Parts: sequence; structure tokens; C-alpha cells
Amino acid sequence: MPRTARIVLVALLMLLFAGVAVDRSIYDVTSPGTIPFHVLLRKGYSVVVFVLGGASLAWAAGLRPRFAALCVLLFSLAIEIAQRWHGSTESFGSNVLDTLLGGIGGYIGAALVPRRKGPKTNGLHFRD
Repeated sequence: MPRTARIVLVALLMLLFAGVAVDRSIYDVTSPGTIPFHVLLRKGYSVVVFVLGGASLAWAAGLRPRFAALCVLLFSLAIEIAQRWHGSTESFGSNVLDTLLGGIGGYIGAALVPRRKGPKTNGLHFRD
């Protein structure tokens, strides 16, 4: 698959993740207060999504783990801001934790993708 097509595919996937993260009805279904430790459960599966995001960025655009982590961290921050605009009542500390977990998950995901030999530039590692 050409690099541009991979990047478009990952961008669409990330937009889907963002839409799910901001949709209050999905939030309520996936984090019901009746389940013990529901907040911990939600943070756990959000890390899994961020790992997928980091791995996808490394696969699609050839990003190195640190640069992928930064991209996913910023993506996570954007989600936190969007959630706040849509009425989230999570604390600032929880928002900071979610953003940091995004960066950590992005790093882990990108680190799991084998790198190919090739030219290196400022966090980018082209794979085509």
C-alpha cells in the first residue's frame, strides 16, 4: 500500500477514535458508574487505543517512537479539550493523566513496529 494511502487510512482511524471519545452516549456506555473501578477500566482501554495509534503512525508515516508519542500526546490533548467543550466534568488532573497516557501509549505502539533501514530526518523514518 502506498505511503499516502496508509497515512489517509490512519487519519480516518484517528478521526473515528476521536469521535468515539467525544460522544457522551458512548462514554456513558463504556464507563458506567455501576461497574467497580470503571474509571480505571476506561483509562486502560484508552491506553490500548493510544498504542494502536502510535503503531499506526509508525506503520503509515514511518514515525520514530518519540515523534509518534508526541503526535499521540497532542491528539490525546485535543480529545481532552473536545471532551471539555462537550460537557465533560473530569478533573484537570484526570485530563493531564489521560494526555500523558496518550503519549506513553503512542510511544509503546510505535516502538512495537519494526523499523526499516533508510534515510532518517527529525523523527521521521521513511519506509517506502
